Amino acid sequence: MTNQKTWREVFATDSSKRAKSVYCIGFTPRSGSTWLGSILSNSAVLGDPKEYFNLEAAQYAISSSGATDVREYFQYLKAVKQTKSVFGVEMAYNHVSKLVDEGYSDILDDIDEWFFLRRRDYIAQAVSLYRASQSGIFHAYQQKETMPETPYDGDKISRFALAAMASEYLFDAFFTERGITYLEIWYEDMLEMTPTQMVKIFTRRLKISSADIADPDNLEDRTAFRKLSDENSIYLAERFRQEKPEFLEYWDKNRGLKTIPDFMTAHPSYVVKKIRGK
Repeated sequence: MTNQKTWREVFATDSSKRAKSVYCIGFTPRSGSTWLGSILSNSAVLGDPKEYFNLEAAQYAISSSGATDVREYFQYLKAVKQTKSVFGVEMAYNHVSKLVDEGYSDILDDIDEWFFLRRRDYIAQAVSLYRASQSGIFHAYQQKETMPETPYDGDKISRFALAAMASEYLFDAFFTERGITYLEIWYEDMLEMTPTQMVKIFTRRLKISSADIADPDNLEDRTAFRKLSDENSIYLAERFRQEKPEFLEYWDKNRGLKTIPDFMTAHPSYVVKKIRGK
């Protein structure tokens, strides 16, 4: 890795030490972004994609880099977080909107390729969010034994499902507004792939050689992530589907097409119940 104290000099004088290809993984919550980022990082050809532009959490990193602002921090990242001239980053929609709101939309213009990671089963996604929020366990490496059982709360699960639907809608609007063509990646498909197969999806899209993938036969062994879903998750999702058929009927039909206010208008009594249940 480039010495952090000399990154400006290196970036200015040594073209081999700065990223020539920049990609971003836009993701919705609980879609496997941390797991995917770990696989890509282990490949040694796709940078080290993390949530660098979660600006509230990144203040210490920005300060430590010596960058004077977020735009210069981006240059720093392209110098010290690239591998083989490739830099990757992961962004939730609120990270994207924060960059735009604070006047750094030109950083988004510098992204060469976009990937969009989400889940087909948005109820399982909502259950995952709900259980993580209740337990404080967001990743398998935090878990020493078994995930604690979580009691059913349909109101909270519905709110997390709405958050997932809102994230998808806003990302789609962002991509459309900017004319961005992205490669769609579904969490469920990712689970069926080997880590090397997933890495090659990225190398093909970015038009870079996969010949230098580090120890491709053992990528999975070096990735310490696994699914947190269990029988409790299955029970919570199935009960929600049985008790809230109108929720599924609406979003199965209108996913990506309607907003949360649209849903509130269509189901006012449902929404009032959720608000009172806070």
